[in-house]
Amino acid sequence: MVAIPVSVNAPHIAKDKKYYKRYNFESVAMEEYEIRNLYLRRQNSKLEIDDLRVISKRLEEIIQEDNDYLEITVQLSVKNIGNFPEDYYKVSCTLNSGKGLTLTSDSKSQIDITALTDKWIVSSTKRPPLFPDEVLSVIHFKLQIINSLLPFKDKLNLEVKLFYPGGYDIETWDLSEKINFLYQGINAYR
Repeated sequence: MVAIPVSVNAPHIAKDKKYYKRYNFESVAMEEYEIRNLYLRRQNSKLEIDDLRVISKRLEEIIQEDNDYLEITVQLSVKNIGNFPEDYYKVSCTLNSGKGLTLTSDSKSQIDITALTDKWIVSSTKRPPLFPDEVLSVIHFKLQIINSLLPFKDKLNLEVKLFYPGGYDIETWDLSEKINFLYQGINAYR
């Protein structure tokens, strides 16, 4: 058996000035829309959700402040793994909410936060172009959790959706694991 991979430079024109495709063990002339789609495929970028970081203040600052809540920063980055720059993409994060959780952002963060009865939705509002092999932090928000809720017994799921002209990417993280780890480290020093 011989496997022939899909060409990244398709479509290819034959000597008779036609474009062909493999179909049912034959080479068949392509329709105009098929040729157009192949040209457009070459120009699409490919994006992926790169990393999610949960960051807290320095331990000394947390102990000195002695707040009745733990404040963490959630930072999400996206990577262009394609061959072309991408201007049009959107990131949306959905966090199941509960009592004792507050989401905030600073004025520099270009995000929109929507509070619904059972969840928070965080969306990127202004995004710079994303060039090939470039990684950008596109979502950045603060999450305050009342200390009496810690450690979490229930999951705190963050679902991230990335949409762009060439497709989409969806990932889900359980933030409660990361937050409980931070909380245990802080309590070990108190």
